[in-house]
Amino acid sequence: VLAVSTIGLWLATIRLWRAGETQRSLAEETAERQLRAYVSVESGANSRQSTKKRLKFDFRPILTNNGLTPAEDVQIISNIGVVAPIIPDNFDYSLPVGPSPSVTTIGERQTRVHTVVYHRQLSIAELRKIVKGEWGFHVYGTVSYRDIFKNLRRTNFSFVIFVPKKRLSSYWNYTQYHNDAT
Repeated sequence: VLAVSTIGLWLATIRLWRAGETQRSLAEETAERQLRAYVSVESGANSRQSTKKRLKFDFRPILTNNGLTPAEDVQIISNIGVVAPIIPDNFDYSLPVGPSPSVTTIGERQTRVHTVVYHRQLSIAELRKIVKGEWGFHVYGTVSYRDIFKNLRRTNFSFVIFVPKKRLSSYWNYTQYHNDAT
């Protein structure tokens, strides 16, 4: 009888230990989810730079850490092109390989601005298509960062930006694909 009681007590203790471990693990996951950095990329501003009657364009999306702890080792790689307003489903979102990007930290509830400059001047015909809305600028890329728990996270972003005539404001549309976060 004593042996059966001891085995029963031992089994109950094992079950309680497992339940406690499950609770501890769930509490850690919840704390990580609530406390970690969450970096998003949001619409920003843009400008036209006039050089000898030609225009160059730059775009400044905003990186925001919506989390409660800093995002460390924040790096952003981006690209820009002129495209039709609807990005095809099979668009190649690969990014240029270049020199190491700059690295920064974004504190909790803080922002940073990223600048992307279109690489060439546009022709008058191209500018007309942009003003009419037949074309837009496609700004896309990936932000990578480490959260406070040292986990590598990524945020992909993709905007089509329409730039109407000078006196009107441009508007930024998120595209259907390549907008996510891990």
